[in-house]
Amino acid sequence: MLVSEGYTGVKFECELTGSISEALKPKIEEYLSLDKKLRGYLSPKNNEGNMSMRAGGGFLIKAAGAKMTGLSKEDVSFVYGVHEEDYSLKAKGKMPSSESFMHHYIYKYYPDINVVLHFHDNYLMKKAKHLPTIGPFPYGSHDLAREAAKAKASVLRIIEHGFVVKARSGHELLSTLTVLRSM
Repeated sequence: MLVSEGYTGVKFECELTGSISEALKPKIEEYLSLDKKLRGYLSPKNNEGNMSMRAGGGFLIKAAGAKMTGLSKEDVSFVYGVHEEDYSLKAKGKMPSSESFMHHYIYKYYPDINVVLHFHDNYLMKKAKHLPTIGPFPYGSHDLAREAAKAKASVLRIIEHGFVVKARSGHELLSTLTVLRSM
């Protein structure tokens, strides 16, 4: 998020329509397993950052306010309906992350991408100035969502906001984070 902007919650309208289907249980287990593996790479202080995984005609994403690297099934949202025109979406489970639109646009424009990670790391932000960069944009904004999706890079630096990693699989995501950590 922009240094000068405090977190105030999601900026879009969301219709929550019940619980996540049992049919998504294996995908949720895969998602939670990957979240736990992120402990070796990320140290979120609070609820910053989010990860999503393509699933069942939509995507799983961390619930707003939940802390990555220690998620439970109650901390997962399933986004299945996105209305770009009025900046609203439909989801099951809990309120999805404030960056849900960024994840949506990435999946829309890159059918081979199956996992998206957004994280904050001030140390890496200073070291990785050579990476493709956009921004700054306010968190949760339509501009941030569209610009992050337009960028063809698999790793993207967002000025005053953090990073986005686009990966075809959880394994590829962890490999990319290994490279980033070695900078």
